[in-house]
Amino acid sequence: MEKYIPREKRRKSLKESAHSLELAYARNMAEYELEVGDGDRFIDCAKEKEIQVYGMSTVLRGRFLKIAIVAAFNDDYVTVTKVRQRLGASRAALDVMINECEDAGWIRVKRNKQNYRSIQAAEILVENWIAYVDHNKEMTNKYKLREIRTTLLNIKELLETKLALQGRQSA
Repeated sequence: MEKYIPREKRRKSLKESAHSLELAYARNMAEYELEVGDGDRFIDCAKEKEIQVYGMSTVLRGRFLKIAIVAAFNDDYVTVTKVRQRLGASRAALDVMINECEDAGWIRVKRNKQNYRSIQAAEILVENWIAYVDHNKEMTNKYKLREIRTTLLNIKELLETKLALQGRQSA
């Protein structure tokens, strides 16, 4: 038979476990981010490797590509004005990125009668993103991020339930 542990010690133990899990999650997330940031995911296609290098070269370029990808997933184009507002980028910086990515075949640019532009990711950029997401799934499993997070949430829910029940009992 297991030794009886008083309620207050059990609660403290759960809180300590939750804290330990939060620290483990933070550490594993940092390791995950470092490995992802190293950009050493194996890519055998030169054009896809070029996309990876471009997207990781600056935060602005990476976010620009993601905005175009989201537009493609939404089966829509996003106006350059909205991209500029979202990124906080200058018109000149945005023009350079649009020209570079259009010339490389990574984005589609649609122009209206007033020559206003809208963009969305081309198929190669979307496929590259999907490969990246698949790689991240493996990385998430490697660092057990989902398991740690789920366990942490379950402990916190248990603590909240216990406190609610104790509040009812003492009322």
